[in-house]
Amino acid sequence: MIFRLNQNEKLFVDLKSLSDFRTPLMGISIILVLLCHAKMDGANLPCYILKILNLGNWGVDIFFLLSGIGMYFSITKKNIQNQAWFDWYKRRFYRVLIPYFILETPYWIWYCIDNDEGVISFLYYISMLSFWCEHIGLWFLALLIPLYIITPVLYKIFNTRYGVLYLILLLTITLTSPLIVRNIFNNNIICNILGVIVRVPCFLIGLYYGKKIKEGKNVNFLYLILLLLAFHIIPFLSLMSKSWIWGLICSVLFVKMLSSFSSSLKILEVFGKYTLEIYISLDVLTNLLSAVLEKGTLFWLLTILGSCSLSFIYVKIKHFRLA
Repeated sequence: MIFRLNQNEKLFVDLKSLSDFRTPLMGISIILVLLCHAKMDGANLPCYILKILNLGNWGVDIFFLLSGIGMYFSITKKNIQNQAWFDWYKRRFYRVLIPYFILETPYWIWYCIDNDEGVISFLYYISMLSFWCEHIGLWFLALLIPLYIITPVLYKIFNTRYGVLYLILLLTITLTSPLIVRNIFNNNIICNILGVIVRVPCFLIGLYYGKKIKEGKNVNFLYLILLLLAFHIIPFLSLMSKSWIWGLICSVLFVKMLSSFSSSLKILEVFGKYTLEIYISLDVLTNLLSAVLEKGTLFWLLTILGSCSLSFIYVKIKHFRLA
């Protein structure tokens, strides 16, 4: 059960379920992301449908929440000591960079050849420096890599006596800096950083609450509702990003649904296992189709079908070679 009533009849959330249903939740997050590209890809749909589909953007926050939880579990699984951090980094980056380089390299080679650009330009794009400088490239992976790099530091400070204070401080920085810094600096790199830093709160929360999730602690669901109301009502808070709160709420609500329909999780688990590959394939297919097809409903549908197909083909080939 995800929700239960205690003696005071308060609504609680079983945090362990976020771990138990992590893979299907990942599946939901990527499906939401695929759907939310409808407006961006120019799908010819009624405005109210586009607005509903656009809410799928919260799938990114769900992804970062689950990534933070996953980082905590991966660190504590083998009780990593200082000398073992290198192996931890190697496993993490092997997992994300191998599919990235295999799927993205052919596209950037073709792009550089087609645009008469050289090796330096190719390295600029494939390294994702192009995202930070010009907003070109796979933004979520460009953000995920530095988060992975600082995760050991975050893990250590979160597990100190004042861990919750560090969490609050980091949340404050990530939520207020887009409001304050953007008005001071007019720089592309800074603007690109501020544009994605609002996704960091869910990762921080997932990493911090990893211990409580692992131990099966409970939290009052009403706290999330009150937090959401505060960020809509209080003047200064209302200016900040609220997608991370919706990401938390949606994660809880989706897990409630999953626990009630556990017999129909297979398709979500498939998408959940291939989430990273689908994310990367979506970027590749969007770029490729942009060169040959005008944006519209067909464009959007083809990016969904193509990204799922390309990612599944990649996984099948990888498993065949390993076998």
